[in-house]
Amino acid sequence: MSADNKEVVRRFNIEVIQNGIETEFQALMAPHFINHAAPQGMPNGPESMWNTFQNVLRPALSNLTVAIHDQIAEGWGLNTLSNVLAALAKA
Repeated sequence: MSADNKEVVRRFNIEVIQNGIETEFQALMAPHFINHAAPQGMPNGPESMWNTFQNVLRPALSNLTVAIHDQIAEGWGLNTLSNVLAALAKA
C-alpha cells in the first residue's frame, strides 16, 4: 500500500500543483475534504483548494515546478521531501 500512497502524493504534486490539471485534482481529492485554512464565510470544500491553486498560486508564480527528492512510507504514513520552485509573475 505504501507504493500506492507514494504515487498519489507524486501525482498530486506534479499533475495538480505543477501542471494545474483539474481532472487529476478531481480524481485525487476526496469529495468530503474540508479546508480548515479557508477564510471564515468562504467555501471550505475541495473547490476552495482548487481556487487557491488556480487563482492565487498559479497567477502569482510562473515556471512553477515541483521536485520530489525522497518519500518514506510505513503503513499508512507517508513523508515526502519536496520543494516548489518558481519565479514571481510580472504584474
